[in-house]
Amino acid sequence: AHKHHSSKLGSKSALEFVSSQNKDIGALVIPKLGDYRRYGIQPLRMAYEETGPRSGSLGLYTIKGGHFDGEIRFSVERQSNKDEEETVVISVALVIPKKGRKLKNSMSVVTALVTSIQQSAMLEAQKRQARLNQSTGFRNRTGLEALRKRKVRLESTEQMEAMDKDRRRRWQRSNPDAGHYRPSGRRMQSPNNC
Repeated sequence: AHKHHSSKLGSKSALEFVSSQNKDIGALVIPKLGDYRRYGIQPLRMAYEETGPRSGSLGLYTIKGGHFDGEIRFSVERQSNKDEEETVVISVALVIPKKGRKLKNSMSVVTALVTSIQQSAMLEAQKRQARLNQSTGFRNRTGLEALRKRKVRLESTEQMEAMDKDRRRRWQRSNPDAGHYRPSGRRMQSPNNC
């Protein structure tokens, strides 16, 4: 049984990328590319993957059994401008050899890929921010709750100690023999042994 990951690429175009458990192989499902204007499946294999602190790139090439020949190159780069605002530059290049099989709607495929990467990046950023906000809020709430419980415990302990001191003081004031009472030996005997 093969596990696969699929993700919709673009909202209008129903372009889809499917990858197998082996991350080097995947397929691009493109509408109107197959026979009788149905979906066409383009198998792909990873050529290279490069990641850096502010950029990343990926190259996929077509393998036998597809509808066109060539290579798809993706690159994503974070750039800072003069106002220290960060922007993300996404580029997708579709390279087809001169004597290779051409893709009829290549511009729409490239546009759909760029849109998909943009949506995926935005969604991941929103998820990361939501998790960060949630964990920060949770930490703040639990910290405040723990502080409140410690304060309540301290106040109740102080009240109990004050009540105990007051009770001892009143008992000692009303009982002149307080703290010195020792039962006599007679009282310690059982009533049955009289």
